[in-house]
Amino acid sequence: MSRIVPAMLIAHFLKRDLEVLFLHKYSGSAEAGVAVFIGCFYGVKSSVVLWSANLSPVIYGPNVVMGLCLFVIGLLGNLYHHWLLMDLRARASPGGKIGMVKNREYVVPSGAFFDLVTMPHYFFELIGWFGMFVVAPRLNILMVFTGMSSYLIGRSISTTEWYKQRFGDQWPKDRKHIIPFVL
Repeated sequence: MSRIVPAMLIAHFLKRDLEVLFLHKYSGSAEAGVAVFIGCFYGVKSSVVLWSANLSPVIYGPNVVMGLCLFVIGLLGNLYHHWLLMDLRARASPGGKIGMVKNREYVVPSGAFFDLVTMPHYFFELIGWFGMFVVAPRLNILMVFTGMSSYLIGRSISTTEWYKQRFGDQWPKDRKHIIPFVL
């Protein structure tokens, strides 16, 4: 099997683990069952990607270069927007400290792609997963990307609705959910 797809998955999940450890500051908690389900979902999804990529050799050509570029853009765009969220949360918290702060003040996210969509970090995550499909164009990897798209689009629509309820008229009326200028 080509080592490129496993390396992409390792890079994706290593970035995610480092973000959880050093960047994310959660305002709430999640039930253990939900966390286990999401972890299993990602485990199954990764297994499908690895299995599919192993069905036939990855053909090195322009698709690999293009896919790697999309993957890196997705990874860096996702990371950057997570960093922006961390910075906004730090500025919105009393004393600029994040942690077990009660009565945190929420703000309308802004800057970079936040000016266009509610969940730009989801948009960039999808770009990264699509890059993986471009590197190893297999139907199962396309289906994983499609499933991720469905999941993240649904979450972005729910989050937009939450923001609209929370901020009312302060929420930008022309801001899309996840895909700039489209959705």
